Amino acid sequence: MGHPSVENSRDLDLLIRMERPIALNQMRQIAQQLTRTDIRIDAQLETSKGAIALSEYVRGEPVMLLRTINGPRLISIQFP
Repeated sequence: MGHPSVENSRDLDLLIRMERPIALNQMRQIAQQLTRTDIRIDAQLETSKGAIALSEYVRGEPVMLLRTINGPRLISIQFP
């Protein structure tokens, strides 16, 4: 009982499933809250078409990397 499951030298992989787009400012708030922990959190936003790194999404750049089951693709995003 009481065994640590994450070490400070490792990151925690977090998957956020999105059924519909979430406003950029809301995602930035989530990303900011995740940085307030003692461990590094690597968050991925999973959509029906693939996954995008939260850190890329919150930068708000119009082109980013989508990781799909068929491999990575560069995509253009219009933010809600």
